Amino acid sequence: MMSTAYFCFLRIGEIAVKTESEIYRVIQREDIKFESVNGHVSNMTITMKFYKHSNLQSKTLSIARRPENYLCPVKAIEEYLRLQNCPHGPLFRFKCGKPVSGFYFNSSLKSLLNFVGLDTNFYKGHSFRIGAATSAAARGVPLALIQSMGRWKSNAFQHYIRLDNFHT
Repeated sequence: MMSTAYFCFLRIGEIAVKTESEIYRVIQREDIKFESVNGHVSNMTITMKFYKHSNLQSKTLSIARRPENYLCPVKAIEEYLRLQNCPHGPLFRFKCGKPVSGFYFNSSLKSLLNFVGLDTNFYKGHSFRIGAATSAAARGVPLALIQSMGRWKSNAFQHYIRLDNFHT
């Protein structure tokens, strides 16, 4: 989930529910498609049906498979779906079928940060969008493309770019 959140500039509410009634507002399994070249997955698309400022207009994200990157979200989602083996419903869910909640996601993030010795006061669920925007800007990605990738309607995305805090 975290790799996908980062590489896709996702809001936690796009992948984890606050309440069971929001189950259809998160990315669904059927929103994920894989494209293959010569029998090998080369690309993954995620159709975003509900996101902030969507105005009921879907948006498709395309992520290239990068086998050399151990954090590659395409590889991670491929493996996750192989283990899940469930064609419908929320993309991220427990074995019992219950969707992952934002509370669980944030608790897991906090546990991981504690495990690696990072100060949990500096990292939250929104840190994935901040990190993605900052990393893209540091690599010279045009601001208009960063805004589009993150599905920002206004220039608010510029507050997510924190190059002063960026370390390579």
